[in-house]
Amino acid sequence: MDEILNFDWNDPADLKVNLEKWAYNDHFYLMEEDEDLLFHDIAWTEIVFPFMFDEKCCKRVAIIGTFSNFIRILFLRRESEKTEQIEKMFIDPMAAYYSKTGDDLIGNCVNYYRSCKLKSVKK
Repeated sequence: MDEILNFDWNDPADLKVNLEKWAYNDHFYLMEEDEDLLFHDIAWTEIVFPFMFDEKCCKRVAIIGTFSNFIRILFLRRESEKTEQIEKMFIDPMAAYYSKTGDDLIGNCVNYYRSCKLKSVKK
């Protein structure tokens, strides 16, 4: 039975526990606007970042896809401080992981970031 998770977004411990429940169970959902908010905040991205590497995470593709959308939005808004932060916190470790594993989902995300960065430099 599908269930929408409701919890206190202001309680970091509760947030982390519930996001892990959500990430590893196909029957748990967040409200759509919550998923959008979740992946458009660096602090919350930190919580779900480890799930991007875990092939057992049933929401892995969605997490990486939404993270890529966050990247796109940051570049469109020309938020260079945040894109640099994203690169150091997430893209660099993803690139290192990809070079060791060849994981295409991770590699595609890294390449997407680099493509957006290259396009932003050309403007």
